[in-house]
Amino acid sequence: MTISGLIRLLACALISFHSLAAMADNHQTDKIPIKATMHFFYGTLLDLKPYMVSFEDFKNPNNKTKIMTTLKNLDTKLMEMEPQKIKNTSGFGATYGLISRHLRDTQELFEAGVYEYAWDKLNATTGLCIACHTRIPEKIETIPWKVLKDKIDKKPNFRDAEFLFLSHQYEKAIEQFDDIIAGYSTNQNIAEIKLSLERKLAFYARVSRNPNQAIQSFNQNLKNKNLPKEITKTINTWIESFKAWSKEPSQDLKKLNDNELLSLVKSKVDSKLFGKKLDMNDPYLVDLLKNSGILYERLFGTTSAKSDATAEMLYLLAKIEQDLAPIRFYSLADVYFKECITEYSKSPIAKKCFVDYSVSIKSKFGSNIPDSMNKSIEAMERLIK
Repeated sequence: MTISGLIRLLACALISFHSLAAMADNHQTDKIPIKATMHFFYGTLLDLKPYMVSFEDFKNPNNKTKIMTTLKNLDTKLMEMEPQKIKNTSGFGATYGLISRHLRDTQELFEAGVYEYAWDKLNATTGLCIACHTRIPEKIETIPWKVLKDKIDKKPNFRDAEFLFLSHQYEKAIEQFDDIIAGYSTNQNIAEIKLSLERKLAFYARVSRNPNQAIQSFNQNLKNKNLPKEITKTINTWIESFKAWSKEPSQDLKKLNDNELLSLVKSKVDSKLFGKKLDMNDPYLVDLLKNSGILYERLFGTTSAKSDATAEMLYLLAKIEQDLAPIRFYSLADVYFKECITEYSKSPIAKKCFVDYSVSIKSKFGSNIPDSMNKSIEAMERLIK
């Protein structure tokens, strides 16, 4: 587990509570102690920022107590937020429940010493941030710039760009990623260039879903003639995918009911390709990111009634996550399989979710499955019987 995972978990929780704050203002639910809780997350997140790039500091036994205390305090704050009121707030209940379960699973794994899987779950939490963010107006900042600006170095660097990206300060993060890419020369670290490009791709294809902005932005990156040929090939592949997307007729997805939206996504995502090993040059990559963003927004940005259609959306989202896992932050597939089983246990889709969930867990651990994971599989199986 890395400290960046913890940062991402805190960022997600912060984003969740910020979205709740916006909704609380609209619904005048002033009994919920939003501001005090948000200040707690601000302080915790910023205090931990120096650890984001130091795995050695994170592994230092002297820091173990601090990390465990942070996780427990986060859990306590979550409970102090009057769960029933949060769950009943329009558009927030599903994500609140998911975050709560995910956080508790992570804490249990960490306490049990299952560090690799706990690390994966912590890092995977960043995907939940997008789910939270889609339900609040775009101009609402998850962490205000006035809070962050003194913590960011004046010279662009990947550490700060990543931090801004995780804080959903997307515009400022993209500016830094672009500066890093523009400043690349042959003797610099190419890994940071690749990651900067991946972050930009995830933003334009999955979050903003704006192909024209993507084309303009990536064309700007190509002006650096020092970029390796394989990188320019990848960028050009993405540009062509975004160009094809830009020619598609526009459609108001909000006017589609759940079954219609599901049919649309299924027509764009080829289930026969699930499990295909993707690389950054695969033109199918943009389609997967785009459609996963559409599913996220419908599942977590609306108050859709539970149905077989929404259960299948979760299953489809999990399958897409599995294919995107090697090239994005960390996979949320197990989270969504589990959510599908927990929330839709009577749906036929839940059985498919269970099969994939158990296979995924067993593939991660082989014959050394932790007791807590075996109990999780057994509990999920009981739900679908």
